Amino acid sequence: MNDSYNAARAIEQTCLDLVESYGQLAEEGANVLGNIKSVIGQLKQWKYTVTHGQSGHTSVEYRDDPYAWWEKALIWTGGMSFSEEVVDHPRKQEALDALAETQGIVDDADEKFELDAEHMRDSVTSIAEHMSGWVDVSSRFSQLVYASSASQIPTSGDLDGWRSPSASDTYGENVALQHDAHETTATSIETMLNRDAEFLSSMGTHLTQFAELERAQYDYYVGLATESWVPDEWSIDAIINIAGTIGEKVGEYKTLQIAEIEALVTTLNSAVTDILQTESQKNELNRMSEPTGAGGVGWPMPAALSGRKGVGESSFEDLKFQTQYFKDHIEYWADMSGDFDAVIDTAANTPAIETMFHQLPGFMATTAAGLNSLADHIVDAALRRGKRAAAEMSDILDGTIRTYLEGEDLNAAEARRLEQMLDE
Repeated sequence: MNDSYNAARAIEQTCLDLVESYGQLAEEGANVLGNIKSVIGQLKQWKYTVTHGQSGHTSVEYRDDPYAWWEKALIWTGGMSFSEEVVDHPRKQEALDALAETQGIVDDADEKFELDAEHMRDSVTSIAEHMSGWVDVSSRFSQLVYASSASQIPTSGDLDGWRSPSASDTYGENVALQHDAHETTATSIETMLNRDAEFLSSMGTHLTQFAELERAQYDYYVGLATESWVPDEWSIDAIINIAGTIGEKVGEYKTLQIAEIEALVTTLNSAVTDILQTESQKNELNRMSEPTGAGGVGWPMPAALSGRKGVGESSFEDLKFQTQYFKDHIEYWADMSGDFDAVIDTAANTPAIETMFHQLPGFMATTAAGLNSLADHIVDAALRRGKRAAAEMSDILDGTIRTYLEGEDLNAAEARRLEQMLDE
């Protein structure tokens, strides 16, 4: 399970890198557009005001290049005069408007890309945190050593002379049921973690596509940045054209990003089989139930032990060994119940997988909701009931031996000795 969790952390780092790279992409785009705006500011024209000598009529002409000497000579010889000044390009505002439109397209795309990347990061981080907690739960739970049979529980006593074979048989069945429940629950936790990992891996291909799209747009910006932005190499029409081209190109990248998001959402919404798998796991826990476990389904509660005794009497030494046997088993199950506390606390404090891509109405978070539901079911139907079952096992054993001893013909001193053994 640690491998699955490490895989989650690796995918999370990919998302963190993607968020950072989208930030760099936005910065690179801003630099390119800033350069274009600077060029627009630098583009000038020569303004010539020509005055006709006899009529005094004036005409104005804007030129990208100044008059040549021979053009000036023709004006003078024609009896006209002129004034020359360098002014901002008269179509400057038209170019700025075109740039502003492109700026809006770029800003909108950058904002969406960054938002999508942040949502992917937060989604994967949420799954990773969920897995982190449950990896810890799995480890702690595996350290609860359940005996596979009553004979595997350490004791310095024995049941020699025990005259209630039905109680002994029932106890053996209880022990086997508790062991099997522990195994089923451990497997269910491990299966859930594997499904977490599968859920994450379904994002892997799409994350690669996002990274490639980001890189392609970044390279496009870099290519633009290496162009010469010297004003005399660019006419106003060329600048308006390049601004429009940038807007179209960024729009294409945005369309591709949206298509990839939609593909990812389809994956994350998951197929019907994912839902059925989750329900199947919950049903496996439910099927552990036994009729003796009144009050819910899941981890089986132990059956009561018979208080009937066979004919005959046991020696005091036999009773002492039998009492020691029960005492050791009572403590084993009481300790087991207490050992559940850390497991349950870790599971209960592990955050659920958060709803992802909530800005997209098409996302239903089916798999995430299913995994959260399964995690809750493991806590309620298995872990909490497992703790309760161990405690009940201890109580049943305690009540059984006390009832048994009460029916023996013991003097007061012998009765106190055996009672003290149980109460120590």
